[in-house]
Amino acid sequence: MKPGRDVGQKPPARTTWMRFAAAEEGSSLIELGVLLPVVIAIILAATELSFYVQRSMIIIEAASVGARFGIIAGNATNVNGMSQAAQNASDNLSGFSVSSTSFCSCTPGGTKVSCTSTCSSLVTISHYVQVTTSATVPGVFHVAGLPTSMHPTATSTMRASWPGQ
Repeated sequence: MKPGRDVGQKPPARTTWMRFAAAEEGSSLIELGVLLPVVIAIILAATELSFYVQRSMIIIEAASVGARFGIIAGNATNVNGMSQAAQNASDNLSGFSVSSTSFCSCTPGGTKVSCTSTCSSLVTISHYVQVTTSATVPGVFHVAGLPTSMHPTATSTMRASWPGQ
């Protein structure tokens, strides 16, 4: 016998709704139905992001490889060699493009000048190489309203410091 109730007293009448709200059978299934789409969306988004980051890292590394080729003694003006080095490092990405340039400047980050010109006193002209890479990275999953591909770009500029370049 429960405290607070007389021996002959009946329990209060419960409506069907009150009995349904108090019941816990099936609540785990409802929670699963609510949370499973959210978990799946997070997993798909993480997969898509990791694919994009991995491809972007390849593009960055290809630009760096091309510029490093250019700073090797004798290669600073070999723009075709820099482009080929970047292409070889691109892992055959779809839509991959590369452009390489070679230029001179009197100050780091300064105005480009002719490589045969002279700078003011106490300043030596510096030779630079620059490689820019880009590619089209298709999405793994195609969702309405989201882009189906991205276009990461990377630029690497390095100073070729050897005399005569």
